[in-house]
Amino acid sequence: MFQLISQSIRNERSLLLIFGLSLLVFFVVMDMVLYVTLQSTKLVDQPRTDDIIFSPFYPLSIKLLMMDPVNHYIITPTTEYFNALTKFSEVFYFITPNMVSITHLIIGCISGKLVSSENLKTRRIGCILYEVRFWFDSFDGTLYRARSGKKEYVSNKSNVGYYVDSVCDTLSGFALSFGIMFYLFKCPPTKSTPSLTWPNDAEKGTSGEVHIERTNGKYSKRFIFFRTFCYGLLIGISSLGWDRNQDNYSAVFQKKLDDPKMEALQTSALHSTTTWLIIWFWRIFQGQAFLHVLVVVIFIDVVWECFKIVQYAGLLLLIMLLIFSEVHLQQVRNMLNIPARR
Repeated sequence: MFQLISQSIRNERSLLLIFGLSLLVFFVVMDMVLYVTLQSTKLVDQPRTDDIIFSPFYPLSIKLLMMDPVNHYIITPTTEYFNALTKFSEVFYFITPNMVSITHLIIGCISGKLVSSENLKTRRIGCILYEVRFWFDSFDGTLYRARSGKKEYVSNKSNVGYYVDSVCDTLSGFALSFGIMFYLFKCPPTKSTPSLTWPNDAEKGTSGEVHIERTNGKYSKRFIFFRTFCYGLLIGISSLGWDRNQDNYSAVFQKKLDDPKMEALQTSALHSTTTWLIIWFWRIFQGQAFLHVLVVVIFIDVVWECFKIVQYAGLLLLIMLLIFSEVHLQQVRNMLNIPARR
């Protein structure tokens, strides 16, 4: 019996490892194709491609380039092809993008409730449900583009739907974060402390000796809240930073310049290795990417280990990325004589 359980666990881990490595290789190959495609592309005045349902490589925009790999290569294509095959945006004309946004908020709240369970299978169902939420989150944008006749991925902040979707995304993120925090409250992680031999109080004496406080080996709720808060803070800062830099880079690289020399400099800056590295790191450090990571670590039951690694290292790397992005943007603006956005 124990042999079968042990073999089942090993097989499950092996399958998850193979799947994870395959997905990683897929993302690396697709990013290589994306890089090569970008080197021969200008983001200004790209010809329309109405005959193509969707391509992750064309037409390109800063928003698409900075999108996390899971959304870029898996979720977004499925929403686009689903809409094209079912004509959902035409048949169900009464369903608005805002209705879809509210739907994925409801799904996110249900998922948050499920991941707070002490049962691993229930938490995994919550993870799958949250990935469904990601799909609906992408689908509201697909509906908007289909009905507005736009192919390009850009943020339209003049539309109220942008803010509805942002609020729903934020609340869904809170739901998942609170769900996993409540789970950790119910099942607090055990401290990794070396084994100590505890002498009897009567035998220890008190003269000149150090007394070590005895604990039950579990982290306190306050500390669990702090670590969960740090991860939530990381998601919040990365989302705000990503949105700001996406706007700024769009204003620099998707701006039509009349001077041919400046246009050539703009293209050269876009194709530079520095620009690509900053864009690529934003793909990894996007708020949605951190939520995908959280879903994965909940599914494989290593949430606390992830929190310990990310607590300081993640915030430090994110702050460095924010600084490098700001310096790089200022250099490109100065080179192209483009004023900073206000």
